[in-house]
Amino acid sequence: MVRDLPWQTYVEDVQALSEGVAEPGFDHEAHVSALEALSARLDLADPSLVSTFEDLSRDQEAPYLTHTVAHTARCRVILVSLVAEGHVGLHEHPDQGGFILVCRGHVEIDAFDLLPGPPIRLRRAYAVVGRAGDAATLTPKRANVHRLFCPEPTWLVDVFTPPLSEEARASCRAFGLD
Repeated sequence: MVRDLPWQTYVEDVQALSEGVAEPGFDHEAHVSALEALSARLDLADPSLVSTFEDLSRDQEAPYLTHTVAHTARCRVILVSLVAEGHVGLHEHPDQGGFILVCRGHVEIDAFDLLPGPPIRLRRAYAVVGRAGDAATLTPKRANVHRLFCPEPTWLVDVFTPPLSEEARASCRAFGLD
């Protein structure tokens, strides 16, 4: 497939794909599949995308930095820059679908399903190494607990549907592993 979709068109198309997220019966699996198909067309060398990532990562010292590109009632599109050896610890996004696209570098993603409890139990959904152009997905019911590790500087696009509300933020949890 040809990667000829401009960055700004991609962002607009992501927002359009996310319009039905508040409707009863919204199909998160179909949605992340549609995002994956759309993302396969994104021009990862689009000058606007690259310059935004370069600005974000310039003189970066934190393990990761984020920049919100679009935030509507239906979705949030975020750029994430991770340094070499950068990581995002094990965490969840309750009631959200998510999509991760690798734009540069590579990322190791471990994703888990949260099993009914108590006690809190996790079952591995997948472990992948994503490189530029690869994607990973999560839904409210599948692979929602996840962590990321980047052995080299890495740029990601994250899409969340719906975006995290302040009310929902209290239900987000971070997890530790022994």
